[in-house]
Amino acid sequence: ALHDELTSLTVAIACDVLDSGGLPEWTSRNAAALERARSSYAGLATSANADIAMVTVGVQVLRDLSHAIRVGGGRR
Repeated sequence: ALHDELTSLTVAIACDVLDSGGLPEWTSRNAAALERARSSYAGLATSANADIAMVTVGVQVLRDLSHAIRVGGGRR
């Protein structure tokens, strides 16, 4: 289930990047949400071994990013 959700979120974010005209435009438009995601992932990146809890948190971070993009008007 996590794999399916990760795939779905990744595709949704990638489509939003393409719809917004490319990565520079998307990054600029979604800077605040992207910074929150980067900050959340920074804590995960320091661990040498990923476990199911870490993967779950990682998927939640992408879920939050995707939601912020939709709510913040990133999606057209």
